[in-house]
Amino acid sequence: MARRRLPHALVSAAVVALAPSSVGAQVCTQHTYLGNRPDEGNPGWHSEAQGLAHDADNWYVSQNPGFFLPPGGPIQGGPQLWRIPVTHDLADGVDCGDAGVSCKRLLDTPLFGLGYNHYGDIDFFQTGGRSFLVVPIEGGDSGPAMAFFRGDETLEFLGLAPVGPQGKSGWVAVDPAGDLVSSGSPMADHFNRFHVEWAAIPEHTPPDPVLPVLTMLDAPLLPRDEAGPLEFEHPQGGEFSDDGQLFYFANGFIGDSGPSWGLHVFRNRPGTAAECAPSPTCTVARRIERSHNGPGGFAFEFDSECDTLDPFDRCEEAEGLTFWDLDADPRAPNVGGQLHAILLDNDFSEDDVYVKHYRLALEDPEAPAITCPADASAECSVTGGVGAGDPQLGPFFAGVSATDTCDEQVSIGSDAPSLFPLGSTPVSFTATDDAGNASSCLAHVAVVDTTTPALACPAPATVECTGGGGIAATDPQLAPFLAGASASDVCDGSVSLSNDAPAFLPLGVTPVTFTAADDSANAATCASAVTVADTAAPQISVTLSADALWPPNHRLVPVTATVAVTDRCDPAVSFQLVSVTSNEPDDGLGDGDTTGDVQGAAAGTPDTSFLLRAERSGGGGGRIYTIVYRATDGSGNSSLAAALVQVPRHR
Repeated sequence: MARRRLPHALVSAAVVALAPSSVGAQVCTQHTYLGNRPDEGNPGWHSEAQGLAHDADNWYVSQNPGFFLPPGGPIQGGPQLWRIPVTHDLADGVDCGDAGVSCKRLLDTPLFGLGYNHYGDIDFFQTGGRSFLVVPIEGGDSGPAMAFFRGDETLEFLGLAPVGPQGKSGWVAVDPAGDLVSSGSPMADHFNRFHVEWAAIPEHTPPDPVLPVLTMLDAPLLPRDEAGPLEFEHPQGGEFSDDGQLFYFANGFIGDSGPSWGLHVFRNRPGTAAECAPSPTCTVARRIERSHNGPGGFAFEFDSECDTLDPFDRCEEAEGLTFWDLDADPRAPNVGGQLHAILLDNDFSEDDVYVKHYRLALEDPEAPAITCPADASAECSVTGGVGAGDPQLGPFFAGVSATDTCDEQVSIGSDAPSLFPLGSTPVSFTATDDAGNASSCLAHVAVVDTTTPALACPAPATVECTGGGGIAATDPQLAPFLAGASASDVCDGSVSLSNDAPAFLPLGVTPVTFTAADDSANAATCASAVTVADTAAPQISVTLSADALWPPNHRLVPVTATVAVTDRCDPAVSFQLVSVTSNEPDDGLGDGDTTGDVQGAAAGTPDTSFLLRAERSGGGGGRIYTIVYRATDGSGNSSLAAALVQVPRHR
């Protein structure tokens, strides 16, 4: 096969089947048998025809006719490679000397000297400006191997690389990346993958033909169908479509027909860790179509039973195959389609060969079946809602699933916003298959906010009474306290704060409750208190009806005191007469020798009227009466005020 892309119309429609083709089931790849060419023919390369491949302009064929020794001559026959122009009708006879035709006998390569005697199903690969024909070989000293030939008219042998643990080397398929796929036993439940160092393959036949260019990878290709792993008897050929999406496989051998024999079509995808175990990686090849041994549709009719006594018994077996879009390249006479497979008729006298041709149609008219997750509820976790990546929504987004008859890895998308706001948000999920068919379903995410805000109260405060027995809530002293509450909320970026402080706070302790409420009416409360104190003393002043008594005639003179009392906090502040005293004794010192100079003064009462005697000592500088009053507020704060009345020595 040449590594070229599938036709655009085919690529755009290619899909993976999730179920095998059956009556009533959607067939995503549909192969239709077009006919045989050659049809039980003997075109020259028919004897033990094994493998089929191509480049852009030529067919490549491998065959295994037996060795023979003609009388008096060197050994002849044996395995041979053919390069035949695509313009040559496959049904027509061809010789190695014909124009444009090249042949390479195993006898003419170092392989014969190394004991090799068998070619398998071949493949063609181009890389780095070079072309290679890869040929599985068996029977030699180095064990099963892959031989490399120039993919041009020379078919020059370039070396061989053993396939390690494989016990056989009957077929090879090169994927678009240049890795080889093969199997190594008569029963195959997996296909081995090998990495090739293509650049290390020499330009010409090397002195040592064994090349260290092949590494077996721990990344097998695993054939599966809806029932599980598959196992195939007698592998004969393999082939990738040019884009690597499809893998074709042929199996069968002469004798009784086995249940797995025929042609098989797989769709490839990377395997999961569980599917690949114990290998770290793998490719899962899911069978989406297989041939049947009967007429019509994907027919691969053959008769594998052999009767050695009947020279006309068919004794047929599947061999190699290749993928070449000859509908897009009409140069091949009387041949079309994309898949071309060899059926060998092992006749008693001489082999006959069929090349069966099939047309591939890739169709997928059905949309995927999508199942939405159950509606989900999530707690608001960021300002305004819930982010789409929030772990709360993980099960919701993981809960959507889709299946498709053709596409095993359906693409699922949604119109989910990056932020789900409070309330219910519809989410439309859409499943799209490789063919562009889409189906949608609707689910909802309800974002709720049941979390109360986080609230911190201010520390209790003490303020000074400003009047009327307390303090107004609007007083600047209270501003830091009332503004000292703080709140935050997971969901609401602007929490509402309030308090129950009264408009006027009286003396003493007033409890204050703060409340934080979010937009969802979740509320938190905390309590603090304000102590209103009165530490300021009242203001008091005293004026007397007389501030001097004259003449000093020893008579009692009525005196009236006017006491003015004010307090910032207490509107009913009180006062009392503390004392009325003289700086001279009542009697003696030449003052007239009278007693009772102060009369009618009731200390400890709000007395404002009393009698003072107009007398003074004859030898002194004059008498002074001191009248003292005390004002006291309701908080026990007090202050004193005094007034003086003089009896002067001289007028």
